[in-house]
Amino acid sequence: MLKDFKKEWFINLILYCTASLIFSIVISGLDQPYLISFLLLIILYIFAISAFKYINKYDYKMLIISIFFISLIIRIVSIFIYIVILKNIIGIPFLSYKDDYIYHQIATEIYHRWKQSGIGLYNDIRFSIGTYSGFPNFSAFLLYLFGESILTIRFGNAVISSLTSVLAIKIAMKSANDKLSINYSKFVGIIYSVSPLLFSIASFQLKDTLLLFFTLLSISITIDNLKYGKKKYISLVLSLCAMLFIRPAAIVPIVFGYIIIKIQFRHGSKKINNIVQVVIILLMFLFVVYLIDKISENSILFDENSYFSSRIDSMLNSTVANNSKAKISKTNIAKYIGTPVYLILGLFLPAPLLVTLKDAETINYSAFGLIFHLSILPFLVNSMYVAYKNKRENHFQYYILIVFILYKIGQANSMFSILSARQSLSTLSIMYLLLPSYKPDALKKDKRVLILILSIGITFMYSLVRIYSRTVAG
Repeated sequence: MLKDFKKEWFINLILYCTASLIFSIVISGLDQPYLISFLLLIILYIFAISAFKYINKYDYKMLIISIFFISLIIRIVSIFIYIVILKNIIGIPFLSYKDDYIYHQIATEIYHRWKQSGIGLYNDIRFSIGTYSGFPNFSAFLLYLFGESILTIRFGNAVISSLTSVLAIKIAMKSANDKLSINYSKFVGIIYSVSPLLFSIASFQLKDTLLLFFTLLSISITIDNLKYGKKKYISLVLSLCAMLFIRPAAIVPIVFGYIIIKIQFRHGSKKINNIVQVVIILLMFLFVVYLIDKISENSILFDENSYFSSRIDSMLNSTVANNSKAKISKTNIAKYIGTPVYLILGLFLPAPLLVTLKDAETINYSAFGLIFHLSILPFLVNSMYVAYKNKRENHFQYYILIVFILYKIGQANSMFSILSARQSLSTLSIMYLLLPSYKPDALKKDKRVLILILSIGITFMYSLVRIYSRTVAG
C-alpha cells in the first residue's frame, strides 16, 4: 500500500509542477527566478522516499534522532541559500524591511538593553512586553547566549523547527492504531523534515516557526491526557500561555477541541470526571493569564485596541501597488465572497502564486512549498474522512481533525489569513498529523484525482485574480 502511495504522490507532484510551470511561463514569461524551485520538488521527493527507507529500519529512539538531524541539516543549508538569494535580489538578508527585519532590530535592541541593564522586560522597548513579545524576546535570548548575528537567531529557528518535526512524528505515532498507520506516522516525520514551506519559513526571522512548535507541543500534551490519562495540566497550561505572546487566537482551537472530545465521548460515571478536567484546565489557564496580565504593567498583554488595530492595519496596507484597482478589489472580495466561500475553499487555500507581480516587495518563497502541500492534499482529504468516520475507535485522530477544522473556521474570517502561507503554517501542518488515518479504499482514486484537478484549477484562478487586482495576501 505504501508503494502505491509513493507512486501516486510522485504522479501528483509531476502533474502539479508541469501544469504550474506551463501556466506561469504563459502568463509571466520565463524570467522568473522562483521557477527553479519547482525542480527542487522532485529532488525533495526522491530524498523523502530515500529517507523513509533509511529510517524505517530503526527502532523508535533512532527514528526520532534521525528525524531531528535530517530536519536540522536541511534547515541549516536552507538558511545559507536564502541569505545568498535575498542579498542578491532584495539587497539585504531579509525578506523585506518589514516583519523579519523589524523583528531583528527589536531583538537586537532588547539584547543590548539586557547587556547594559540585565535581563528583564522594558516598557520603553517595542514588543519587549505584550502580545507580540514572544519571538523578539526568544531572539534576544539567543543573541545573549550565543552572540550578535542573524545566524544565531536563524539557527535557533532551525533547531526549534527540527524539534517540531520530532513532535510531529511523536503525535502521529501516539494517534496510530495499527501497523499500516504506524508506517504512515513515520511518513509524517519525513514530510515535516522536507516540507519546503516549513524549512523556508524556519530560515527567516519570523515568529511562525516558534508558534508551530508550541501548537504541536500543546496538541501532544492534550493527546497524552486523552490517551494515557496523564494529568499534565500544568505543562499544557504553560504551553498554551507561551502562545499568548506569539498569536493568542491560535489557542482557541486546541482548547475547544479538547472540550468537544471530552463532552462528545463522556461515558457513564466518567461524565462528571470529564467535566471536572475541562473546568480545571480552563480555570488554571485563566488564573495564569490573570497573573501574566497583572505582572505586565498597564495590562499591556491584552491591549485589545493595539492588537486588533495592528491586524487591521496589516490587512489594509497589504497591497503591492496602492492604486484604485487594489482598493476596489479589497472591498469587492470582502463584500461578495466573504467567509462562507473562504470556508468552502479552505481545503485548497492558501494557493501558490504562479505569476510575477512587478511591485512585489520580496521573493516568491512559498510557491513551491504550497505545490508540495497540495500534491499531498488528496491523501489528506482521505485521511480526514477516515478520521471522522472512525472517530469512536480513534479519538486522537478525531481530535486533530477538530483542531484543524476550528483553525480553518477561524482563518475563514480573514482574507489576509487564509490566503497567507505564513498565517496558514500551523493549519497546514496540522493536516499532516492526520496521515496515519489514510486508507486507500476510503476515497476512490477518481475522487483523489478530482481533488488534485480542483487544486490546480483554484491555483490558476487565484494567480489570475492576483495579477489582475494586484492584492497581496502575505
